[in-house]
Amino acid sequence: MMLRFLLRALLLTAVFHAPASAETSTTVSIRIAAASDLRFALEETLISFRALHPALGVDATYGSSGNFFAQVREGAPFDIFLSASPASPPTPISAAASSASA
Repeated sequence: MMLRFLLRALLLTAVFHAPASAETSTTVSIRIAAASDLRFALEETLISFRALHPALGVDATYGSSGNFFAQVREGAPFDIFLSASPASPPTPISAAASSASA
């Protein structure tokens, strides 16, 4: 139950931080990188979210938390990163991205 609440909160946060479009026909899309272990809970949450927000596109990609962390650190275009490991990412992604680009 708590996981579903957190997933919904993350999705709504991404919606409010998505860039505003000047054209109403443009669909805002949220890209999620999620650990494979989270697929069941996230898919269930996304069904409800899509029903409530049909104008928003939400694309989830599932895989290894470690691989996603490396991809995001290198600039992969994800809006939300959901890790199955409480130790991953070991450092904030923004700090890791800053040090990688320096």
